[in-house]
Amino acid sequence: MSSEQTINETKKNSLVSKAQRKFNTIKPYLPAICFFCGFTWDNLTLRRIDNTLDMIIFGVYIILVGIVIVLIGRKVSFKFSQFLPMAVQFFFGGLFSSFVVYYFKSASSLPTLLFMFFLLVLLVGNEFIEKKLHDVTFSATLYAIASFMYLNAILPVLFRVMHAGIFLLAIASAFGLFMAIRALATKAQISAKPIIVVYGMLILAYFFNIIPPVPLAKKEMGIYRSVDKRENSYYCTLESPPWYSFWKESENNFYYAPGDSVFCFSSIFAPTRLSKKIFHCWYHRNEKNRKFTQTDKLGYKLNGGRAKGYRGYTYKKHLQKGQWKVAIKTDDNKTLGVIRFTIIPRDSQKEIKMKQVVY
Repeated sequence: MSSEQTINETKKNSLVSKAQRKFNTIKPYLPAICFFCGFTWDNLTLRRIDNTLDMIIFGVYIILVGIVIVLIGRKVSFKFSQFLPMAVQFFFGGLFSSFVVYYFKSASSLPTLLFMFFLLVLLVGNEFIEKKLHDVTFSATLYAIASFMYLNAILPVLFRVMHAGIFLLAIASAFGLFMAIRALATKAQISAKPIIVVYGMLILAYFFNIIPPVPLAKKEMGIYRSVDKRENSYYCTLESPPWYSFWKESENNFYYAPGDSVFCFSSIFAPTRLSKKIFHCWYHRNEKNRKFTQTDKLGYKLNGGRAKGYRGYTYKKHLQKGQWKVAIKTDDNKTLGVIRFTIIPRDSQKEIKMKQVVY
């Protein structure tokens, strides 16, 4: 070997060694980097929960991860069998990151945000538990949760209705999938007790309004002085905010004079051909006990399909001063959104500058 070749080989080995050292430096952070990149990508690319291609892809993920868990449970050995836990981790990563995006869009209250925290724990934890995925019971438990999250989102889209019966069907179907995986991977290795406990907790969470009401999702919500529908657009009028709050498109402090009306406008996404009765529930806060009391429940029928959501509004006159809120609820009492505002008396002779928002 010539001296020039030796020098080149030395440089090559030096570069490889340097690259290896840099890789070893960032290796502990790779799961976090992968989590951040994957979640960001899903958040930017996932649009509609009723997208057929996305639902097919997630369905394939559910099938494939089930097959891999069966292979692990049966201790099948082949050339690449050592990579099976990594395959499980990959599929769970794709499923849970997507579900976090979809369910987050439907979360609107503190209880539903707590459920989102649970999903985030699963998503982040998945990036660090490759060794734990050798445990077939642990993998099957995650599979049972993932299959429920998928079915709970897709069944209302398929049946075009959304109620407790559909939720319980999702639970039953997911449990059926788990039992099939359990049977194929040998019963002795996978305990059904953790799944029964998890599903029991999910049923309780549903009836206590902790699970976000997928596939419905609030797109817009605001308090206005008037709402006027012209052709296919809604023109919402509000008091023009100060220059330093130019981004505001709803009234937080509503300066109210006798004769004024207060409008609540909302836009709710629902899958194509899904219909649902929703209500704007108006609440006033009692200054003595500091509790909100419902004053009105005004409803209309929502029809799904529009990408930016089905638009509608309600309004009230003769409002007392003080703190108010409006909650959007379904006919089975699931909360889709809440907005708070304060009624402040004003002189009716005082001129107000107006701003219009078009939806």
